[in-house]
Amino acid sequence: MDETYIKMCDCPEIQGQWESKEGDKYSSRVIGHEGIYILRRDYAPDMRTKALNGIIVWLPRQEDIQAMFPDGTCWYEKHFRFYEWAGRTTETTLSAWNRFDSVEQTWLMFYMEAAHNKTWTEKGWVC
Repeated sequence: MDETYIKMCDCPEIQGQWESKEGDKYSSRVIGHEGIYILRRDYAPDMRTKALNGIIVWLPRQEDIQAMFPDGTCWYEKHFRFYEWAGRTTETTLSAWNRFDSVEQTWLMFYMEAAHNKTWTEKGWVC
């Protein structure tokens, strides 16, 4: 898992939306247990609290990021808006396609800009 993606996900706007389910990926910061893990069904503590306290970082999949848009936003509208955003010729969107290795990172950048008016920089999310 890309370290940049872990840093991008490590913000309250993302971690606060985690409804943990079997198969979710997360990064552990617990000394001696650092690494990427997949949540098992029988592991049922409040993962969102741990995420918000900085113990772990939830790493949402593309479909998780797409589900973060407000209720009532249909599949077609999300994708139309994404491709419209990606087609703009601004420094922000060009850097998203050129900088990131995964579609999750690009969708996350789009979501944070659309929902929270934030852009990813080397320093983190900025308004």
